[in-house]
Amino acid sequence: LVGYSVGALWERLYAAKYPNDIAGMVIVDHAFLPNAGADETRPAAGSTQYPHAPTDRYSPPVLVSKAPIVIGFEDDWNFSKLPKRDQQLHAWALSQHPIRPGYQMAVDCLSEIERETGEHGYPLGDMPLAVISTPNETPGYRELQAKLMALSRSSEQVVAENSSHMVPIDEPEVITQEIGRASCRERV
Repeated sequence: LVGYSVGALWERLYAAKYPNDIAGMVIVDHAFLPNAGADETRPAAGSTQYPHAPTDRYSPPVLVSKAPIVIGFEDDWNFSKLPKRDQQLHAWALSQHPIRPGYQMAVDCLSEIERETGEHGYPLGDMPLAVISTPNETPGYRELQAKLMALSRSSEQVVAENSSHMVPIDEPEVITQEIGRASCRERV
């Protein structure tokens, strides 16, 4: 099971409810709720956080805020490199279900995950888990990655070094590689 950004919340909820239906998980740059007072703006000029990102096409790492998410794949600097047909399919998909996840939706999902998993250590047990992160310097991001790693006793972290939050566009090979690894690992 693969979950990207806010989709990783629903992935975790599905895993909490139906753990026997999943052989392994890949979490791709899990969205997180910003710390109170955290600066949610773009990095300062000259920041090395995303060295390959043009400054006018920056995809911020914190996507779940008090307003609905308005950043999408089409805002990534590599979106224009996708085949035209993929760009058209993306636009079509957005037209079919244009509701973007928001802060309250994420809070509700996190609450349901907590109800399902309780205070159990390693709620995924020995399920193979790959956590794909980015070189995100936002306050609270590293703590979230540590919490995600603690979901399973069989977890590993991979950093998509040349990606903004848009790992599926910037470095899709990192995701496919981890899907292959997770599917080959057996539960201990």
